[in-house]
Amino acid sequence: MAFLNELKGDLKEIIFPSTGNIVTCYSNKMVIIEGQKGIYDFGSDEIKVKGKKGLISVKGNNLKIEEIGKEQIIVRGNIFSVDMGEDK
Repeated sequence: MAFLNELKGDLKEIIFPSTGNIVTCYSNKMVIIEGQKGIYDFGSDEIKVKGKKGLISVKGNNLKIEEIGKEQIIVRGNIFSVDMGEDK
């Protein structure tokens, strides 16, 4: 049970109300973005994902797209921030 409590403490879920996207962060090592519509731009220090109504920016070091599906993307690395940006 201690492990489950520790896991819950590291999980953070962010819902961007204006977009309907759900972003789940696990510690500062992994981000899962649900409702994504594709990759806008990516590099090892920032990955921009098209959300339902804008861009979601994941910033950090050594970022990698671990998995991408029809509506979900998993980003791993040393994550500093996850922000909602404007669609360009």
